[in-house]
Amino acid sequence: MHELVRAFSSRTQRAKKKISQPPTPSSDSEFDAQSGISGGDDPPPGPRTIRSFLPSESRASDALSHENPDHFVGVWHCKVKMPRWIKKLHFPATLEPHSKIYVSWLFLVTLAFMYNAIVIPLRGVFPYQTDSNVRYWMCADYFCDVIYVLDIFFFKSRLRFINNGVGECDQKEVRKNYTRKLSFKIQSYWEFYERCDQASRSFGHAIRIIKTMTYMLFLIHIETCGYYAVSSYQGIASNRWVYQGDGIAYIRCFYLATKTATSIGNNPKPTNTLEYIFMTIYWLSGVFVFALLIGQIRDIVEAAGMVKDTYRKKMDSCLWYMQSINLPEEMKDKVREWFLYNWEQQKTIDERSLVSALPRKLQTDLAINVHFNTLSKVQLFQDCERNLLYDLVLKLRPILYLPGDYICQKVQNELNVQSAL
Repeated sequence: MHELVRAFSSRTQRAKKKISQPPTPSSDSEFDAQSGISGGDDPPPGPRTIRSFLPSESRASDALSHENPDHFVGVWHCKVKMPRWIKKLHFPATLEPHSKIYVSWLFLVTLAFMYNAIVIPLRGVFPYQTDSNVRYWMCADYFCDVIYVLDIFFFKSRLRFINNGVGECDQKEVRKNYTRKLSFKIQSYWEFYERCDQASRSFGHAIRIIKTMTYMLFLIHIETCGYYAVSSYQGIASNRWVYQGDGIAYIRCFYLATKTATSIGNNPKPTNTLEYIFMTIYWLSGVFVFALLIGQIRDIVEAAGMVKDTYRKKMDSCLWYMQSINLPEEMKDKVREWFLYNWEQQKTIDERSLVSALPRKLQTDLAINVHFNTLSKVQLFQDCERNLLYDLVLKLRPILYLPGDYICQKVQNELNVQSAL
């Protein structure tokens, strides 16, 4: 450890000597211009700040923050300041599948798809489309058609894809990839829920429940339309099983379809073969979908608390072991306090096991972003080389200490970086 500290100190002294030397004719700006053209040259020798070891995305965002936010546009002989939001209206040549603009557009396409899926059987069975309101129905239909056309030519044809392990950004290749595969609007409906589930941080389980409930309600809607169609075929109020013509037709039929799908019972008894076949099909489909809904909700609830339950089992096992060997209550309280505080801070016992499946490059970038605030406070690491910091940051392991615990010991051969008291 002493040799390591001595090496760091000598490196710092050499870096300070280089800084104190007079500048050479080649400035940093010239090097940046040359490196921007070549793209593969080695960085210039000299000390680096610790911010230079962050991934390129973070440095790019810092560089953009120093740009002049004022943009002017010439109008006749005057210069008018252009608002900053106007430049954000530029439509990109290609779209990232997980971008906010594409997910928002998928939401609009999903609404259009659900409108057609619900309204088409509704208007085909119930007498809700008349000569007086047909223009409003047609306006809504044309609006959904416009959304579909825009989705085909402006969004789906610009969606990036993975080509040989690399994200394809060429607009021609992206368009060819879209025209090669067969795509339907129901896939956009499924894709919307999938994107929302992947992008959400704490509402993923709620999105899955909403998706399953949507399937259930759509099935009941189809059964509602089918029940009214059979009632209209046999004659309204022709027997006790069909719709009697009282109240609002859709609500009465929806109520009967809901009782059939959920197996509540107490429905009118069928009177002929067609009604028996109809009720059998509806009852089987309702039982299957309702059982699927209950099973998915159970799995979603279990998955939502799986991490906390696993952590609680580990804590209970440790406390049970201390109870079996008759440890003092003071020690038990201390261990319990550590478990509770560790859950509040990290939600896990070993965070390195969570990222063990990632490649080394991603592990390094993740560790740099996580431990940057801690390393930036240590003067010893300010002028270290990039490779050294990359190897060092993977060795960092967070440890929580309770009040009164010793952080450093005399015989310890590890380097401790204290982040907070």
